[in-house]
Amino acid sequence: MGRELLHYENVCFRRDGRPILDNVNWHIEDGEHWALLGLNGAGKSTLLSMIPAYQIPTTGTLRVFGKEFGKYAWPKIKARLGFVSSALGDNFSQPWINKSLKISLFLVHLVALVYTKR
Repeated sequence: MGRELLHYENVCFRRDGRPILDNVNWHIEDGEHWALLGLNGAGKSTLLSMIPAYQIPTTGTLRVFGKEFGKYAWPKIKARLGFVSSALGDNFSQPWINKSLKISLFLVHLVALVYTKR
């Protein structure tokens, strides 16, 4: 078993009383590669926005780098994170670069956890 990078356990999120995420369980370890896919409004951004604590789970447990949200100084976690958006490709004028970059960013959309020195 590798080092834990991200762990959602029975995570729920409600906005204005409406369920956005319900009972999400997801575990990612060092060396794994994931792509997060879903329709617009499915909760992908909400799920990822919990990592830097832009959104807070209504219920459940969230751990990043093995540290549990609410029991660890989250600014230390946020200092080790980086997010990449497919919108980055809009800054390139060559169509083949733009397309290649968007495909690459799509495939690694969840590689939002970027290692930095501890």
